[in-house]
Amino acid sequence: MTTTLERLITAAQDDLQAASNGRALCRITASGAPAESVKYYEGTWAALRALARAAESDPEVLRLEAERLLVQWQADLERWSAHENSSWIPYCEGGVAGLTEFLREA
Repeated sequence: MTTTLERLITAAQDDLQAASNGRALCRITASGAPAESVKYYEGTWAALRALARAAESDPEVLRLEAERLLVQWQADLERWSAHENSSWIPYCEGGVAGLTEFLREA
């Protein structure tokens, strides 16, 4: 895994921890409280972790895998955007942002 990817994952973890105030993610969503920032950072972390898992098996394809994942996350965002107020929208937005940031810095 590259230092860029490691740094972005750590930042996403820190952002998620700060946004959730240390509460369990399932409790935040289940409570009905606004959770957009939590879902956004959760999506960022999830997308970057998926990229890290791909890097573990073949670090040489990291950029190609990031591009493939970005297309997938963008398609998910487009699909969920048709469902107003879905918590999947900020989740997918976070994933797209995290992968875009990685590709910009890599």
